[in-house]
Parts: sequence; structure tokens; C-alpha cells
Amino acid sequence: MDNIYGDFWETFLEETNTPETTVLTGCTYFGASEEESVQALEQLLRGDKTAVGHCVTAYVTLRQRMPRIGDYTMVADFYGNPCCILKTVDVTIVPLTGTPEDLRRQEYPELDADAWLDRKQQEFRDLARQHGFRYHPELPILMETVQRVYPVRKQEAI
Repeated sequence: MDNIYGDFWETFLEETNTPETTVLTGCTYFGASEEESVQALEQLLRGDKTAVGHCVTAYVTLRQRMPRIGDYTMVADFYGNPCCILKTVDVTIVPLTGTPEDLRRQEYPELDADAWLDRKQQEFRDLARQHGFRYHPELPILMETVQRVYPVRKQEAI
């Protein structure tokens, strides 16, 4: 782990009294542009964004581990600076078109149902082209419900 990420993780463990044996499952960032990254981080830090949708077929194709309840993920900004730690508190797998409305709103609070579906379908199409699997509208989506555990909001610390 790079020093900046290691330092951030160590500070999280210390400030939250989280056991040192806790494993950081991954590091990620949100958005394809600086603007999208800033918006997603602001939503995470405010507590508006509490879900992340993942294409199950991409994970299977790439033979990557899918998110699980209890995972800890560090989120960086568009430039790689660590900003917060999320904990996975729930995982739901459904067909893309069957994603519950509450989970769609938790992922992109600013989008209505049609705009959310359009965005995810485009994302899944792009992943299919990039990784060589066939897109269809019923591909499974893993909706990861997350809780921001660091930094702790002031009212949470009281």
C-alpha cells in the first residue's frame, strides 16, 4: 500500500478504535471526470450516496472478487487522494431492470428511475465492449449498500 493510503488507513483504525486486524478490501474512486468525482464524493460525505451498483458479469468475466458484507473500501478523489472509508452493510443481486427504486435513489440521488436505468445500461454496455461479454438488459447488478465510517461526521461522534 502506498504511504498516503497506508497513513489514511492507519489514521482511520486509530481514530475509530477499529481493530488493527481489520482488512482494507479495496481502493476506488467514482466518476469518469473530475466533475463526476467531486459530485460523488460530496454525496458520499453528506450521506446522500449510500449505494453502488456493480455489473456482476464484469466481475465474473474478470474473475474478480465481488463486494461482500463487512468489506472496507477506501475512496479516493479523481487524483488519487484518499477521502473516506466505506463499509459494505448489505448486498443485493437482481436483474438490472429489476433494481428496487430505493437502491437506485441511494446510488444516484439526483436521477429519476429512467435516467438511472439509462446511465447503468450505458455503463454495462461499455463494460461489455471493454471486457468481451454480451450485453443484455437483464444482466445482473450487485447493489452494494455502504456506510461511510470515516471520516466520522461531527453529529455521529457525539
